[in-house]
Amino acid sequence: MTAFHPMRSALLAACALLFCFLSASAAHPQAATRLYGLIDADYLGSDIAFSVELGNAHTVRYYAWGRQLDEVEGMAVDGDGELYLFSESGAIKKVNLSQPNRSPVEVVGRSPHEFTSANLRASDGMIELYDAKGRRFVTFDPRADRLVPETARRGNFPAFDGLARTAGQLYGTAPVRESPGLFACTGGRCVPACVRRLELPRELQAIETFTESTLIFARTSITSRNEIMLHVESVDPGSCTRRELFTTPLDRNQIRQFLRPSLNLDDVLRRARQSNRSAEIEAIAIQR
Repeated sequence: MTAFHPMRSALLAACALLFCFLSASAAHPQAATRLYGLIDADYLGSDIAFSVELGNAHTVRYYAWGRQLDEVEGMAVDGDGELYLFSESGAIKKVNLSQPNRSPVEVVGRSPHEFTSANLRASDGMIELYDAKGRRFVTFDPRADRLVPETARRGNFPAFDGLARTAGQLYGTAPVRESPGLFACTGGRCVPACVRRLELPRELQAIETFTESTLIFARTSITSRNEIMLHVESVDPGSCTRRELFTTPLDRNQIRQFLRPSLNLDDVLRRARQSNRSAEIEAIAIQR
């Protein structure tokens, strides 16, 4: 009869527990952080909806519902994994990211606002929106799918194209003498940030929260080989510095689904490059 060894039994139990943990981890891998965006490539015929896993530039996905959208200027992902789309017409739609290829569902058909940027407030789960028509901030509650009444904040605000928060500060991007500028906002007042210390790309529009102290943005360029390149960068407003995270080409075959049938992709991209017309990324949002 084999003798009972307490140490051996404890070791076997520990190994069994570790095996179960590893098996569970393999069966339920941690979801990757993805950046969603909307490229306003008007020379193609429709917007390009895409996402990419941060940290893996070879994971770009494309969503046909980009062809259904018009004038979407703001995006935000709520805590339940729903991507909200805010348009200049005041309409609001959403996409359930558990089924990201499905068409957006209308939440608000029309409102008196002209949304040009959006940002999820981590403190309360609300989505903060900039209304260019009223030059004010308004609040959207994703749990109830409605605009919150009497929450508008008016002030001396620029015409924001993008909004994002660090741990202690709200930032916005807005045109300054035909170039993008960064603003820091407190209460009803916004002041320029990193003046003459940070050069932002001419085509910059949307920004998003990256870490507690940094922001993230994306832009595009067209190469001499008629490739659309996606550039993703971070900005540290504390030190007024930029850092490129990655650059990756967009798939030409995938891009063709967003191309107007009467157009030739090479001709369109060649003309856009010659006229220095890089497609602007109108809205971005991160799913964590």
